Amino acid sequence: MTISSEELVNVILGVGLKLREAGKRVSTAELVKAAELAESYRALTGSLTRSDLASILAASFTTIRVPLDLLEDLIAKELAGRGVRERAERITREIRAAMEAMGAKPGDRVSRKKITRRKSGKERRLALASYTKLRNIGAIRGKPGNERILPLHELEKLAWSIARDGYESLDQASKAMMRKNWDDLLTAVEAGLRPDTRQLEKLSERTLLNLAAAARKKHDKLTRELVAEEFARRINAGERVNRPDEVAELLEEAGFFTPILRRKLASYSKLDPEKLSADDIVELANTLDPETGGRLLSKKMNSLTGEEATRVLQSVNPRLFWALGKNSIRKLRDPLLEAAVEAAKGVREALKYAQTREEGRADMAKYYIDRAMAKLQSISEGSRGTRSSNIVDESSILSMIHEASAIVRLVSSLDEAADPHLIGDALRGLDYTAKLRLLKDIYGRSSPEWQKIILYAAEQILNRLSTREGLRLLRERYHTHTPPGRIDVRRSIYGTIRHSPQPIVYMKRRRTARLTLALDVSGSMVEYSTWALAVASLFPRHLQRLVMFSHYTRVYEGPFTKREFVRALFEAEFKGYTNISKALREASIPGVKKIVVITDLRQTVIDEPVDTVVHALVRSGKRIVFIVPKSHDEYTRRLVEESGGKVILASTPRKAAQHLLRILLRS
Repeated sequence: MTISSEELVNVILGVGLKLREAGKRVSTAELVKAAELAESYRALTGSLTRSDLASILAASFTTIRVPLDLLEDLIAKELAGRGVRERAERITREIRAAMEAMGAKPGDRVSRKKITRRKSGKERRLALASYTKLRNIGAIRGKPGNERILPLHELEKLAWSIARDGYESLDQASKAMMRKNWDDLLTAVEAGLRPDTRQLEKLSERTLLNLAAAARKKHDKLTRELVAEEFARRINAGERVNRPDEVAELLEEAGFFTPILRRKLASYSKLDPEKLSADDIVELANTLDPETGGRLLSKKMNSLTGEEATRVLQSVNPRLFWALGKNSIRKLRDPLLEAAVEAAKGVREALKYAQTREEGRADMAKYYIDRAMAKLQSISEGSRGTRSSNIVDESSILSMIHEASAIVRLVSSLDEAADPHLIGDALRGLDYTAKLRLLKDIYGRSSPEWQKIILYAAEQILNRLSTREGLRLLRERYHTHTPPGRIDVRRSIYGTIRHSPQPIVYMKRRRTARLTLALDVSGSMVEYSTWALAVASLFPRHLQRLVMFSHYTRVYEGPFTKREFVRALFEAEFKGYTNISKALREASIPGVKKIVVITDLRQTVIDEPVDTVVHALVRSGKRIVFIVPKSHDEYTRRLVEESGGKVILASTPRKAAQHLLRILLRS
């Protein structure tokens, strides 16, 4: 059902009057705003349905909250008195024409088999389309094999009911009433009843793939392209795909499988590495964590030729070599590569030792370190005496050996007197995320003396992350015109050169953005604790309140020093269930309009629904932003976005920090 421009204003005014009669406080300004939004929405999408108008009205009412079903009912009643007779007569004529195309009359028994058996060619397609339309609107009822067209008086009654709902034609009503789960996909595709984008958004992944399979059997290229486009939209939005190989085949066939989309699908889901190019593997392996990146690299190496394998290994971090199998190593015949694999395994076991403090991990790390050193020694003492390699150089191998030894030595010394040099040696070869993860792993098992050194090291790492990696605060906006006495030299010089009437320009006071931050420390966030820690620690002076939550909440009041902030986050245990609703209520304080939540949106405690809390906060003037990892709950995400919240996918600390910067600096 589409609402015309002529009906729109009258419908909105009628709904407003009905709400006022019911005692609701609805202002004329809110109704005018709703009309403007509805016209803008129609210009953007090309249509305006009853549910669309109900959502726009609900968003326009700032002082009251009206349920969507009530608004839709009021809109339907307003539309019921406008041109109903003309629409009912038109729909009745179209129903009779559909029955004639099928060769049936009111009250007859019909079946899809009889229709397809008696007709052929164009007549067959027309009859099948008519059968599907009548089935969709409810004019044909009964189970397959025992279907019957409604009697004449019931068909006329059905036409009037459809007309009162505002539908202009049989085609329009049939498309709107089409089954959401598409039980008879072959019939729908063959009848030419292709879904629009909104219908596809409501379908599950499995149903979409079934629809694409049905379209392939009927050589319906357009429907397959629509389904592929919907999958591309979901993958770009960060949603996980459960059957990535089938989706990849569909995207490839429809021409949507771009390199960026291919990498995203592999990153979010377990896509078969065979469908990834060598360049994709390099891109993904260098962006994923070493555990996941190493496994992906190992699977792809089995299908690469010698030259391709060499090029891939030259382009990735040698620490990913831990996952390479014997066949891959033997195929390349590179002794230095064998030593690099042993050294990479030593680094991996050393980091596992830092996480678990299991002595067996330390023994394995030492074992791999000794093997790497032995291989290097055998190469230097060999008959050829060469240490050259097209894949990895000796300095990288020695660096990994030193790194693994330093980590084992650091973790083994935590019960002894503190030595800052041990931390420096252990962190030297790691990236920012790995450094913070290592420090957090050893913090809880350290003495107070060691904890002071660890906190200082973490503070220095975060300072470097915020400056060297381009995450420094951008230009801040101003809020006052009162000159404090200091002159902006650069702008004053420009003003003098250009003969400005007021060449001397004074600096203005900076406005510091304020927000509250809620950080999920539940068990499901343990994998993302490091990047959440890194992002949150970059902006302690901008936080009015910090809420760390799992099934309980712990509230810290600002302002913070960076040291206090890092300590609070290092002491978080990341375990338990999740109660996002309670955290949102705790994070909402007067005077602060921005609330940022770092979570995976997996609510595991029975409480008020997250989207309900978000809707209430948005209506009260708050701005709610969720920063989520790739494996977040897509269903909750959609509910939150429909309620007025914003969800940002950030797979790395850098991306999360950049998004947080935009939130801080946006007025």
